[in-house]
Amino acid sequence: MAATTIHEVNHVYATGRTRSVTWRLSQLAALQLMLEEHTDALETALREDLGKSGFEAWVSEIGQVLEEITWLRKRVASWAKPQRVRTPLALWPARSKIEHEPRGTVVVISPWNYPLMLSLSPLAGAVAAGNAVVLKPSEISTAVEALLAELLPQYMDPHAIRVVTGGPEVVHEMLEARPNYVFFTGSSRVGTIIAQACAQRHIDYTLEMGGQSPAYVHRDANIKVTASRLVWGKLFNAGQTCVAPNHVYVHQDVAEQLRDAISAEIPRQYGRTPASNSNYPRMITPDHAQSVADLLAATNGRVVYGGTSDVAQRYIEPTVVTEVAETDALMSREIFGPVLPLITVTGPDDALARISKRDEPLASYLFTESQSVKDHFLAHVTAGGIGINVPVMHVATPNLPFGGVGASGRGHYHGAWSLRTFSQERAVFDKPTRFDTIKLMTQPVPRWADWAVRRLLSAKKLPPAAIQAARAFQANGPR
Repeated sequence: MAATTIHEVNHVYATGRTRSVTWRLSQLAALQLMLEEHTDALETALREDLGKSGFEAWVSEIGQVLEEITWLRKRVASWAKPQRVRTPLALWPARSKIEHEPRGTVVVISPWNYPLMLSLSPLAGAVAAGNAVVLKPSEISTAVEALLAELLPQYMDPHAIRVVTGGPEVVHEMLEARPNYVFFTGSSRVGTIIAQACAQRHIDYTLEMGGQSPAYVHRDANIKVTASRLVWGKLFNAGQTCVAPNHVYVHQDVAEQLRDAISAEIPRQYGRTPASNSNYPRMITPDHAQSVADLLAATNGRVVYGGTSDVAQRYIEPTVVTEVAETDALMSREIFGPVLPLITVTGPDDALARISKRDEPLASYLFTESQSVKDHFLAHVTAGGIGINVPVMHVATPNLPFGGVGASGRGHYHGAWSLRTFSQERAVFDKPTRFDTIKLMTQPVPRWADWAVRRLLSAKKLPPAAIQAARAFQANGPR
C-alpha cells in the first residue's frame, strides 16, 4: 500500500502540476485554512496525545507552522524564478543561471513529541519548493496521526500530497519504492537506520535528530532569570523536546544559588502539585514514562526537588538532581523528560572539556553576561545551534537555520533553508552558436589562442604581503 502511494505520487509529480507557483501558493493557503478552521480539534488531539494546554499547543505547534507558511508564501514566486549569475569573461559570450528544481517526491517522516509542527513545517517547505509529498506521521501520537490523515486530503491536493499511516514497516516499504528525498525527524538510532537505507538506494535525505543538549551557567549569570528560563525550556512539553536542556553545567561559585532558584521557580510556574495542573504536559505513553522513571531510580545523584512518578498516568514530576557524575545513569542518554541534572564545574573550560567528550548535540546553551566568555564558548563548542541566555527559542524563527551536526543530524530547514533543502540547485549554461569561441580550444590550438586563454584564466596577481605570509608559513609552519 505505501509503495503504491509512492508510485502514484511519482506519477503525479511527473505531470509537472506541483511546479507551478499557482499550485504552490494554493496548497500553502489550503494548509493555513486547515489550521485556522480546525484549531480546536488540533488542540484537542495534542491534549489527548501529550496533555498539552491550548496555549502550549498554539505556541509550540500551530502558531509555529502558521508563521512558517506566512514566510514561505511571500517568497515562493521569487524562489521559483531562475537566478542569473555572472559568466567569467573567458567563457563569453554565454549566459549562466541557477534553477531551483524541486526534489520530486518527498517523504516526510515525523516524530511524536511535536506531532503537528514537525509534520507540517517540513511539509510546507517541501510544497513551497514545488514537490509532491508523502507524509508519514508518528503512529505513537495516535490522535494527531488520525486527525492529519482525515484533514489533509480535505484541504490539500489529494493526489500530490498524501498521508500514510502505520509503523516502521510502512517506512521500509516506502524506501523500497525509492522516493526522491526523505526528510526524517526522530531518534539517532532510527535516523541511522534511515540513513543507511537511503544510502543503499542513492536517495538524498535530511536527518533531524537530538542528543544531550548541554547548558553552561557562568558565575556572572543572572541567576533568577537563568533559573526561570531553564525551567521553562526544560519543562516545556514535559521535557520531550529535542533541544531541551538535557543537563546543566554550573560554575561552582553559583551552584547552590542556581539549585535553590530552580527549586523555587518550578512551583512558581506549575504549582506545588504539577500532577493536578492542567498546563503541565504528560509523557507520550506509559512506556516512555517508565523509561524516565527507571533513569531516576538508577541515578546515584541527589534528588533535591521532585522525584515522584505515576507511570499509569504518564506523569513524571519536575525533578532536579545534583551531585551527578559523568558516568551516572542520567548521563547515559538523552533524558527526554522533565528531569534536570545539575553538575558543578570549575569554569567554562571545564564545561567545554566535558561537552567535547560527548556526541555533538543539537543545541547548546550558555548563560553569562560576559562577552569574552560568549566568544570563548562559541569558538570551542560544536552544536547544531547555540542559545545565549535562553534555551530552545532559536528554533522559533524562520530567519535562522535549524538542524544538527554530526550525531545530532544532517541538513537544515526553516525559512530559506527549507527552500534550499527541498530544492536542487541546477546549473544552466547557455552559449550561443553565432560566435563559436569553442573553436579556440579545439585541437590543434593556435599559439595565440594558447596565450590568450592562459591570460584570461590566470588568477589575480598576489600582493607582496600575501606572498610573504605564504612563504613564512611554508618555511616555519603554523605558530
